Amino acid sequence: MPHGAPDFWGISYRPSLGSAQIGGFARLAIANDTIVALTITGNGIVYGGHAYCKGTASQRMDEYHIYVDGIRLGSQWFEKKNTYQLTTPYSSSLYELRYDDVNFEYAIGIMPNITFETSLELRYRETQGNTPLLRGEIYYTLI
Repeated sequence: MPHGAPDFWGISYRPSLGSAQIGGFARLAIANDTIVALTITGNGIVYGGHAYCKGTASQRMDEYHIYVDGIRLGSQWFEKKNTYQLTTPYSSSLYELRYDDVNFEYAIGIMPNITFETSLELRYRETQGNTPLLRGEIYYTLI
């Protein structure tokens, strides 16, 4: 029995992708520096993901960056994402999930359907002189 969405003639088509994988990280940021939080190598596609920052002081001027095949896709500080309401997938490659400048908790979502040929990197830029806890996961497959 066919699986997937049938086309006009009743023939099913489903792209041949590898198995789903999870790339995760948990570490402390380095004060006033940019670090690589996670690297994925190979040819693949992102299903989505999220990344968190939990500080002991405001981290509103910090930001995550996503690099696809060595090219940085747009990024904004946590505060700018909040100001411009970049809160839904496709509003930005990295969109806001949580902005709490009282409890110092910030989170971003990672847009689905980002394809990469050689590598995908998630970096974190710390600008406040602190060492917040960073955690996150990217769901992807290698083709």
